[in-house]
Amino acid sequence: MTAAVHRLKPPLLDFEEELVALDARLAHLSGSAPPARGEPVGWQIEAIARRFALDGFEQRALLFAAAAELRGTTRDLVARFGAGPPSVGLLMRVCETLGGQPETGWHALRPDGALRRARLLALGEPHWRVTERPVWVEEPVLQALHGQVQLDEELLALALVLPVGISSRPPLAAVARVLQALGGAGLPPPLELGCDDPECGLSLAREAFAQAGLGTVALPLAALPREAGGLARLRQAWLRDAMFHQLGLVLVGDGSTLPAPLELVTGWGTPVMLVGASLPAAAIGIHIRAEASSEGHAELWSAALGGQGEADMAERLAHTFRLPAATIRAIGHSSRSPQEVWVAARAAARPRDESLVERIDPRVRLADVVVPDQVAEVLQALVHAGRGHHRVARAWAKGHSGERGLGVAALFCGASGTGKTMAAEAIACELGLDLYRVELSAVVSKYIGETERNLRRVFTETVGGVLLFDEADALFGKRSEVRDSHDRYANLEVGYLLQQMENCRGIAVLTTNMPDAIDSAFVRRLRFIARFPLPNGSERQCIWEGAFPPGIVCEPLDFARLAKLSLTGGVIRNIALGATFRAAGLGRAVAMADVIAAARMELVKLGRPLNEIDGRNWS
Repeated sequence: MTAAVHRLKPPLLDFEEELVALDARLAHLSGSAPPARGEPVGWQIEAIARRFALDGFEQRALLFAAAAELRGTTRDLVARFGAGPPSVGLLMRVCETLGGQPETGWHALRPDGALRRARLLALGEPHWRVTERPVWVEEPVLQALHGQVQLDEELLALALVLPVGISSRPPLAAVARVLQALGGAGLPPPLELGCDDPECGLSLAREAFAQAGLGTVALPLAALPREAGGLARLRQAWLRDAMFHQLGLVLVGDGSTLPAPLELVTGWGTPVMLVGASLPAAAIGIHIRAEASSEGHAELWSAALGGQGEADMAERLAHTFRLPAATIRAIGHSSRSPQEVWVAARAAARPRDESLVERIDPRVRLADVVVPDQVAEVLQALVHAGRGHHRVARAWAKGHSGERGLGVAALFCGASGTGKTMAAEAIACELGLDLYRVELSAVVSKYIGETERNLRRVFTETVGGVLLFDEADALFGKRSEVRDSHDRYANLEVGYLLQQMENCRGIAVLTTNMPDAIDSAFVRRLRFIARFPLPNGSERQCIWEGAFPPGIVCEPLDFARLAKLSLTGGVIRNIALGATFRAAGLGRAVAMADVIAAARMELVKLGRPLNEIDGRNWS
């Protein structure tokens, strides 16, 4: 680490001889005899002078203020000029005379000079006349002179307890190299360490600073003073202590996506890492994305499970749900069984803001979905992919490509009402996950770049669920020839979607009734494609038999005759619901007449001829 203001390194004084000269000058000014030469003090002032690149006058001023506090002969001589610490005027008279260059002495006490900016010297309140202001060294400086480590009291009051180490990706050596480069860059820009878990990010920051040869102090952004004077004093104390003890600073946010205030993340004068908050747009900084490895979180989940459950359940939990370490520990304390752990993890992983998605708690099982055998095989394969994704990702990550390109995406295409959305719900139910239906009206924006930002939020905030893009052709449409800027940015949006689909950690399901409108580039990136046909007679009868929930009282219904109506599963469900409402209004069980009446209304709504019903005898 280097000083905040870079200068050529000046030569160091002979501090023992300077102390003798200081005492002689004080004795002369006070009209007393020079004291006898004392024992060597052995202070570590040379190291401080080197780290802060102090020039000769600054070294002498610091030595004088420290001697007035710590050295008996000097303290007695200073007392002849008045009680309390020496004044600025006395310091200047003593040090300027010894330095032989009185015209250059005042620069050392400038507010932006090394002595005052880093609070190596403290001056009394500014309402004093300048030469009458007392000057002294604070306790952390005195401790540093004796080789002791002591942080400023205000820093200690704000500092966080650092967490235990957690392994990460990318290797922390890469972050450490960036930090070492920043250390020699004058006023280093802040480094944003992007991590979903602030506690994990704090642990990674500490390890990175350690590899760069620095200790770590972490301060919460929310606790920093907003008042300019208080923030300035804290920065001064930090710069001094960081230079004394070779420290790096971590500013910790609350994990929200809001950028940190600019005035809080800049101006510290040393390498700064930002965790749990993003850099403000006006800040010039560096962003590094880091994630806790699944292995590190698997250990936490294993402890939360208490040795219960299947051998790889901890790995599946770590892979499926990206939760903070503190949340995992809390789940372990409050849950008694592996099933309770899974349910609690699923609830904790839900996004705080669901404005871009609609969360659906799935109730439909795969056995309830009536589809041809070929489609059923695809759905079952999707379930297998979801259950074993953590094993594949673990094995694949050992290769050169890592986990890139392991996203599980499926396209469900077919006419409206053939069961596409119901199948997606069934997959989520089988995997024990939430289903998130993407609200296209909220995601798609007319403003350039806004759609990509919304999509990034969708993919990052719904980790631990199944994503459903209903009517996906609106988002995943074919890329067009670039004729103007709108075409170019529309194609960029599609390209961004392609990237997110490939790297999605969970399952993404796209549904459409216009498969030809889907960009052909998506076909290669789609792991599964299921084509939902219109149901045949036997499938329609199965759908009719399951259309009324067990709690609905029905008279004997002729499902075989109802199955002769050429209807989709969605239409059959609407008819069953309409018949139930009609019967409930009449205060009776659902009868065949109620079903036929509801069917007539549904066909009218669809614009279909009624001869399918009127031409049959339903009595």
